[in-house]
Amino acid sequence: MSGKRILVVGDADIDFYINVDHIPTHDEGILATSSFSLPGGKAANSAYALSSLGSDTALFAVIGRDKRGEDALESLKKIGTDLSLVSYSDNETTLCIMLLDSTGEKAIVVLPSPDIYPGKEFSHVLDGKGKDFDHVHVIAMNPEKISWVCTWAKENGLTLSMDIDSANGGMKRFENILKKADIVFMNRQGLHSLTDDDSNDGKKGLEELYGQFGNVIISTLGKDGSSMISGEGFSHVDAILVKAKDTSGCGDAFASGFLHSYLNLVYPLTEALKFASRSAAVAAVCYGGQGGSWSSLGKGGQ
Repeated sequence: MSGKRILVVGDADIDFYINVDHIPTHDEGILATSSFSLPGGKAANSAYALSSLGSDTALFAVIGRDKRGEDALESLKKIGTDLSLVSYSDNETTLCIMLLDSTGEKAIVVLPSPDIYPGKEFSHVLDGKGKDFDHVHVIAMNPEKISWVCTWAKENGLTLSMDIDSANGGMKRFENILKKADIVFMNRQGLHSLTDDDSNDGKKGLEELYGQFGNVIISTLGKDGSSMISGEGFSHVDAILVKAKDTSGCGDAFASGFLHSYLNLVYPLTEALKFASRSAAVAAVCYGGQGGSWSSLGKGGQ
């Protein structure tokens, strides 16, 4: 591994999968076809993909002193992610229940630990560590809990990206941390939450956000691909069509692919967006967010 060293901050958990023919509606009872458990969590998935791609990556997360916590780190240990900053609490590790249908689409129920994201009470873990990293990637679905990490990154002169996912709570909740970001990732629901843009390409909403924050802002758009706005203008990339087994880790793989290709392969922004789409496709054809084979892609492969 070489190049810029990346610290990923956020969650690590266990994903309990229940395979079903279709996602049930309200008050509908259905039979499952199978079940299994895999390590997950958006931060852990992102760290795994970055490590597999070849980026020198560390994870800062908080897990319980339980079997779930032990299992949540299993794949990361095997791939060589630096886990020296992972911290422990007396709370149970987060459990994520995934209902997965035959098309790879899902419904998710999370039983969160109070420490699903490392709060400021764990700030001592990063004392004196700023010099060890070049870039920080934060899972920022809970901005109140994680904003201190964003402040720490900027105070230490590090570039900062964040994944705000669906941006639940809208602009009022996320405005302060968005001001600190160099790169922002969100999904279609997040773009709508911040801007009310429901268009296929998200251009209007992204332009609105760029006018307010002026950084690199990216939205995944499901089957409609992904779009980006930056100082270089607006870009759109179509989705890569694959026979999906599980889409739950695609957003994490997308962000990891973008960061690896932009920071360490030194791709131009538009090429990094294409690379990110290929990385997401790798995740879609396997179960879980840590089951893909990104190694050849990490060197710039197809």
